Amino acid sequence: MNADVIESLAEHARAERLVILAGAGVSMGAPSSLPGWNDLNSMILSAVAGRVRSYFCGRPELDQLLQSLIDRRDQHGTFAPDYQAQIMEEQCGVAYFRALQALDVEERNAGHDAIAALAAAGLVAAIVTTNFDRLLERALEAKGVSIRVYATTDEYRKLSASLADGASAELPVIKIHGSVHDAASMVDTLKQRLRGRGPALHAALAKLLRQHYWLYLGFSAADLEYDPEYLGLRAAAEASPGFAFLHLPDRLPGKGALALQSAYGEKGTFLGGSLAQLFEALLPALDIAVPASPTTDTDTRALVTAGVEAWAFELHPMHAISMLSALLEAAGQEQAALWVLHRTWRSYRMPADTDGEAYARYLFNYGRLALLQGETAYEETPQNFIRSRDHVAEADLWAAQFLVYVGMIEEAMGTLYGAFESGFDDRPAAYVIDRALIFARVADLYGHSKLALESLPYAYQRSEADGDEPRRGRVLAMIALHLARTGEVAAGAHYAEMGHAIAQRLGDDVLRAELDVARAVGHYMTNELDDAWMLLEGARQLLDAQRRVPLLAAATLEQAKVGYELERYDDVSALFSAAFKLTRSLPVYNPHLHWLLGRMETLSGNFAAAREAIDAGLEAASKYRNPWMLQRLNAAAAELADAVRL
Repeated sequence: MNADVIESLAEHARAERLVILAGAGVSMGAPSSLPGWNDLNSMILSAVAGRVRSYFCGRPELDQLLQSLIDRRDQHGTFAPDYQAQIMEEQCGVAYFRALQALDVEERNAGHDAIAALAAAGLVAAIVTTNFDRLLERALEAKGVSIRVYATTDEYRKLSASLADGASAELPVIKIHGSVHDAASMVDTLKQRLRGRGPALHAALAKLLRQHYWLYLGFSAADLEYDPEYLGLRAAAEASPGFAFLHLPDRLPGKGALALQSAYGEKGTFLGGSLAQLFEALLPALDIAVPASPTTDTDTRALVTAGVEAWAFELHPMHAISMLSALLEAAGQEQAALWVLHRTWRSYRMPADTDGEAYARYLFNYGRLALLQGETAYEETPQNFIRSRDHVAEADLWAAQFLVYVGMIEEAMGTLYGAFESGFDDRPAAYVIDRALIFARVADLYGHSKLALESLPYAYQRSEADGDEPRRGRVLAMIALHLARTGEVAAGAHYAEMGHAIAQRLGDDVLRAELDVARAVGHYMTNELDDAWMLLEGARQLLDAQRRVPLLAAATLEQAKVGYELERYDDVSALFSAAFKLTRSLPVYNPHLHWLLGRMETLSGNFAAAREAIDAGLEAASKYRNPWMLQRLNAAAAELADAVRL
């Protein structure tokens, strides 16, 4: 441990007192031995799988699917625990956070006691912690330090007022991600992290950053990689006295920590070493005795595991099923996600399983995934939207999308026209965004790109404000597509690039494919046909792997159009064969398919085949109330007549 850095840290402690930011690493040391982020995430995944095991009758696929989720997280780095937490919370609400209350253990460690010793000596202005557990509070109370805990928005407002009034007799313990004592206060999802904790907390932290030297302990700074403005830490660099950042000696600081140091320059210092090494050097420099390491016979890990398993046992089984399926979907295993729901449907379900919001959520997910994979002929697909509509607001939207795909457009549009409501819509963000996305998909089928571009900006605002990255990415994909359709290719490419950054962070192959289709349309509009072909080829492979049938059908037709321009006739023939199979369950695509086929047969001189295709298209366009395609088909018929006369 560098003696000069330790002496400088001691001087700052005496001169202006320290603010200690304590991360998960502080509570991971023995004997508290609390699990890290990934470790706790694995416990939760295992407990969720255990809750639904009886529905799978001992089949090995369940354990294989669970391991696949962990492997994707650990090997690809695109399925972080906070993203998984968001997915699970969306399925069961605040009940998810009760799993984290398993961290409420008693056994603190020497790191907690050393921080308490610094506070007892009057050298700490505040403690800021990302940890849910209460071990720091217990250590401070054992040392006789008077504290006040701040963990909710209302409490942060009181903190700001307290700091404005001057010094307090109580040491602030600021729990920026909430506390185990209140499940509703806890922040663990990506969406929550991106939304932030509000201006009151930021104002309080800004004051502490200006007035005090900060010591970062057991903190990875990974949040700064996703959100450079996390907690206002970087923004305070110019006014702050500076910081010291402890990292393990065998692990270099991460990108977030390096970004922090870059902002602070010489005022930011890295220290390589363990917590024990730091306190063994710092406390004597401040004439404070180094606390002895506590000992205990308690197996804390076993306690946490038991607590997580008890939480899972209390979960409604349909919530657990929905969690598992949603996790698989987000991890790029959409066929496995639907298999889980199919398997549950075929298994024995107790009467208590088939009632209430949890069962409705399961039914909605079942219908939604079946629709996305083209199972429109499966009678349960529309029925599940009807059965779930009393508890799941989005069910009506997805029922409307089902009606569109099977050609019942008039029955669907009453639900979807609300996409134009903006500014005063107080419905949940997920509902508002999904409505705009579904309308935009319909608009692409019916030639209404300008209408789609009127409704999508509000959906984007809602997704950004809600911190909903998956939906924000899909809104960007639809904006990019419709801008390309209207000839605004450069603007569309810009939005596609923004969306690709999200797809990369989330590891979302379906989103990547949607964005590549939008980019390909732009290349087609500017006659960059080879680039369009390559993008569509890759997009179709991704969509086929996930069996995203409606999106795959649209991409296949786009590629057939590009392929014909490139005179890749054998490829075009194969694409048409694929398109005919894909659109059997999606008749709304038939006018598009026959229009394209009719034009190509006309240009190839196959006039009888062209007339047959155009007539079939005209019949379909009339049946499915598509005036835009009727106009295009009539124009194709006129082209055919001219070609025959020549």
